[in-house]
Amino acid sequence: MPKSAMVYASCVSAAGLLVLVHALASLHIGNLPLLLTYMAFGLAVATLKVPLPGLAGTITGSFVFVLAACAQLSGPETILIAGASAAVQCLWRPKHKFAPIQVAFSVSVLMIAASATYLITHAALGNALSSSVLAFTALAVTILFGVNSTLVAIVLCFVQEQPLTKVYRQYNVWAFPYYLIGSVIAAGLISITGGLGWALTVTAFPMLYSLFAFYDFMTLRLSPAQR
Repeated sequence: MPKSAMVYASCVSAAGLLVLVHALASLHIGNLPLLLTYMAFGLAVATLKVPLPGLAGTITGSFVFVLAACAQLSGPETILIAGASAAVQCLWRPKHKFAPIQVAFSVSVLMIAASATYLITHAALGNALSSSVLAFTALAVTILFGVNSTLVAIVLCFVQEQPLTKVYRQYNVWAFPYYLIGSVIAAGLISITGGLGWALTVTAFPMLYSLFAFYDFMTLRLSPAQR
């Protein structure tokens, strides 16, 4: 990893550590079954990794449970789900061995994005959050994707020594539709669990697996030069 990328990744990791420490210090579990359910499914979906063509990275559908947690759980709980999911994404059967700084960076990025998403959505929507699922989901996915994609694109710019605009464009071509479809699943998940109970979270898994399988199929159809 180039020195510039190492310095940047270290700064983001330090910020992520502060977010984690604050989350642990203020953690209060209000709905343990829902927390465990979202955590379990987030970790499971984090193993369904799709490589980003032309970039040194992968995406998963675990962000769906981060979005749902933002709506139904506390900020610290949301951050823990995000961090654990990112850790599994890095450490579960990686194609290449990850350096500790790479794992720390990836975990920190999603925790920072989750924290920003929770704070902004709750500040903007307040008491109207529970009655405006579509408005919440649209705002939440915009923030989560925006923060996550920007932080990742910057480090890829340093690592691959390519212009930021080119890297960001490549990232968005594949990741944005994934997040868009995932946000629809998240909206349905929030509505279902809010009205009918957390046990119906299982209905999201087949949809996320289908999304993963479709993206995996599309990337396999690319030529080796395009991957």
